[in-house]
Amino acid sequence: MFDQEWLAGSPPPRLECERIRLPPPKRFFFNPDWYRRYVFEFLLPPEESVFRWRTERARLGTHPVDAHLTLEVVRQQIQVYRRIALYLHHNGLHVYIRQGMDASPMAIIETGPHPE
Repeated sequence: MFDQEWLAGSPPPRLECERIRLPPPKRFFFNPDWYRRYVFEFLLPPEESVFRWRTERARLGTHPVDAHLTLEVVRQQIQVYRRIALYLHHNGLHVYIRQGMDASPMAIIETGPHPE
């Protein structure tokens, strides 16, 4: 999901969430309501677990992309997915996060104003 230019960047390129195309809002009776029709689910386990899994599969040789993986790279990648999930949530889409395959989905609950 992350190309070599992103991985090699120091610091990594800034994520431009505003470039993510959002569906149009429902305006007329016969138009689909994309905001009610779709649910986005992000699987975001703890960084240490992801690093352990990906290090193991690199050792097995099944995923060469993970050969030079670091915990910091995993943290940065998961942070990108968290920011995308929050962006979609702030724009009215249904977003759930799971910390594992067997974990229940969690909704995003905010108690204060969200950062811009």
